[in-house]
Parts: sequence; C-alpha cells; structure tokens
Amino acid sequence: MLGFIAAKMMKDITSGTKYSNITGVQQDDKQRGVKNTGLKQRVIGSTFWKLFGNNRAHDVKEKGTLLQKKLQQFIVSDDALEKMDVEVNAIDISLLFTAKNTHVQQTPHTDYKLVAATKEDIQKQQKLAWTLHLPLTVSGSWITLWNGHGYGTNVHIEFGKCLFLRSDVVHAGGKPDIGSKTDDNFLRLHAYLPTNFQAVDRTNIFLIDYSGQPLEEVYKIHDM
Repeated sequence: MLGFIAAKMMKDITSGTKYSNITGVQQDDKQRGVKNTGLKQRVIGSTFWKLFGNNRAHDVKEKGTLLQKKLQQFIVSDDALEKMDVEVNAIDISLLFTAKNTHVQQTPHTDYKLVAATKEDIQKQQKLAWTLHLPLTVSGSWITLWNGHGYGTNVHIEFGKCLFLRSDVVHAGGKPDIGSKTDDNFLRLHAYLPTNFQAVDRTNIFLIDYSGQPLEEVYKIHDM
C-alpha cells in the first residue's frame, strides 16, 4: 500500500501537479515567514482516498477506507499510543517531499501552538496533540529535533518505521548535509494527530515560544 502511494507521488511529482511550497506563517505581533527549503506538500486532510486516485473508482475508496481504519486502529489499540487520546476521526494528513538538491532546512518550529497547561487543564488530564512522520521509500527521511536550547540533532527515520512527535517538540524538516547523494526526494507522509485539547491549525506553523521569543534564536541548526 505504501509502495503504491510512493509510486503515485513520483508520477505526480514528475508531471508537476498537485504539490505546492510549504509557506505557513506564524500569526503573532510580527508575521514571520518560513524560509523556502524546497519542501513541498499535497494536503490530503481526512479524505484518505486521495492517496490512491480518483474517488469515482470503487477500489480507490476501499483502499482509502482500509488505510484510515488501520491507522485509527493502530492509534487506539497500541499499548504505547492508546493513552494519547487522539481524535482519530480528525487525523489530518499530507504527502511531503524535498524538491531541491541543496542542503536547506526549515526554520525551527512546532506544528501546533505551544500551550502552557493551566491547573484546570492538568486536573482534567488534558493531553497534548502529536504528529506522525512516516517514510514511503527505502531512502527513509530526515528531520532535525531539539530536546532543549542549542543545536539540534539530525535524525534518520528508516523505512518501515515511523516517528511520533508530541506537539511541544521543536523540529525542522528539509534536507540536512548528510554526506550522501542529494537527489533523493525523501517521500513521506505527515499526519496531524489532534486531541480534544489541541486541534489542527493548517494555516500556521509556529515559530515562537511561550514568551514570544523566536525559536530560531535559541534553537540552532548545524549539519552532521
């Protein structure tokens, strides 16, 4: 199923259709743009059949429904994930690839607005949202992660594995200088896994911390 999605992606990429630059902005006191990394996406949303083709075809609808059910089942039944309280019917996906042959990475950011939990939130046991990052080809994919201020770590997500990130983890996509050929597109699937506490916001990626300080001032990027 993933091989089919990857093959369809390559066909669409070759024809130059359906994919656009990621240009989300942080709407705060200053409108902070996201630098162009050659990272392109196709928004699928919650309409999973779009991964497979024309919705008028019965088999396309069946494949989309099957993948959606498998992902939802995995989220709610896996021992490590069942307590995340993900709103499975609101899972929102995109297909991503890196178009440029240069080593350029995104501005450090989060995919959800950073939220400081109140005493009431804690009492209600509110849960932060997550994202899922799933490579679609044997090249895997790359992401830069931070566990605090300073320089990030370039992490390779191997094909056959996926990465779950909590909404407060600062990260950056793009293509790090990994010392290998640069013509890989690193096809991958990105999914928002929202909770009742944190909904999906597709109009922004978030570039500032709780105090309003730009993340890129304290979260630094260097190549491997």
